Amino acid sequence: MKKVVLLLVAVCFTALTFAQDAAEKLNQAGEAMKAKDYAKAFELYDSAMGNLGDVQIDASVNFNIGYAGYNSKNYEKAIGYFDKAIAAEANVAKSYDYQARCYNKLKNYESAVASYEKAIEADASNTALLYNTGIAAYQGKINEKAIEYFGKAVEGGYKAETAQYYKAAVYKRMKDTDAYKTTLEEGVAKFPGDKKMAPALAK
Repeated sequence: MKKVVLLLVAVCFTALTFAQDAAEKLNQAGEAMKAKDYAKAFELYDSAMGNLGDVQIDASVNFNIGYAGYNSKNYEKAIGYFDKAIAAEANVAKSYDYQARCYNKLKNYESAVASYEKAIEADASNTALLYNTGIAAYQGKINEKAIEYFGKAVEGGYKAETAQYYKAAVYKRMKDTDAYKTTLEEGVAKFPGDKKMAPALAK
């Protein structure tokens, strides 16, 4: 009986030690985030999350961990933390946005576009997402999506001149000469001061 009691005490003590260690690491990670030392913050956060014990945390911390992961190039792990933030309905639009950025860095452009589209669903007012979706689709040669989102970026007024030019470039890549020319003509009419579209149209 005495051995059983001692064992339970040892287990409880170990659990308490882990919990205190996790709490301390979370505090240190928060300080590292403030100092923009994202590599240190991510290492501390990631370690703490594996030994939480009875420590109660706000689900929104998963976004912070993902953000630190993104900024320290731990892209795959960051994606997992953004998934947890989304599941907890914490910073949903931003989580999808940064998840898409991670996929972009990993050159997984289809997943990047899919995450950007979910970010747009969560925050339709952020017109930068339209342009970024177009860029991801352009990089991944997902031509129809690139045309769609560059067009929406032009309508939304976010980097509209560049979006119009890229939209034309997609048509050129698709060897759709008529659409390429028409898009450039529209661009020259809308943005007469642009220095790329007029020369491209002249050629």
